[in-house]
Amino acid sequence: METRRSKQAQTVALNTSKSETSYYTNLLKARDARAIWAKVPRAPYLRGYVHLVLALMSPLLVLWLFRFVVNEEYYLEYTIAFICCIMNFAASATLHYTRWNLNSLDLCLKADYACIFLMIGGSALPTVIAATTDDITVLTTLIQWIGISIGTVGALVFRFVTASPALRVIVYFAAGSPYVRVIYQLYSVKGFLGVFYICMTLVMYMMGGVVYANRAPNPIPKYVGFHEVFHMCCALALVTTFMGNHTITNFMISMS
Repeated sequence: METRRSKQAQTVALNTSKSETSYYTNLLKARDARAIWAKVPRAPYLRGYVHLVLALMSPLLVLWLFRFVVNEEYYLEYTIAFICCIMNFAASATLHYTRWNLNSLDLCLKADYACIFLMIGGSALPTVIAATTDDITVLTTLIQWIGISIGTVGALVFRFVTASPALRVIVYFAAGSPYVRVIYQLYSVKGFLGVFYICMTLVMYMMGGVVYANRAPNPIPKYVGFHEVFHMCCALALVTTFMGNHTITNFMISMS
């Protein structure tokens, strides 16, 4: 009996010790987080507002597009595209909403980087499906989505968040590189307006990538920094992407 009581007392003491250790560890983490944030320059006041506005406007915009713009033959593709875009907007807006503690910041970064992969693959899905008319395009699209799936899972599971901005830009452009085949397909059937929109999208993303990797320019540091310029480039690229989706899907339908 005494031995059993002794073991119970030891167990209670051990659990109490673990609880206290966890408590003090969390205090230290919180203190470390505050110390780290204290050394980080305050972000411009408009940080994250581009994607926040897009996230809030998206439901109404999507309803309007389905009602007046989207062709019925591509409802599924557009649905996937819109879901991927809204997930990206929401993840980015959440990341930039406040100064998170270290664990929450890690989760927000992982979600943000993973959703960028989904955005790359999903936003232009209507165009890709419309332009997939031969075996090579099917193969490149399959390879792209395998890469995007690996990238999405990798961003969530592994330490992609610690990669340099330049490396992340290279990886994201590699994930979007199969779109070059789509340009060739459209050019071969004289879909020149669609080619123009895709090229404009690539230009806007390239400009955004250069700004992100170089962390410049910072036009109005207190309100609009390099990250806001990067977000604006991405937003403009999204506009040309969906203009291309609309133009290309209608063009390919008219060709059939």
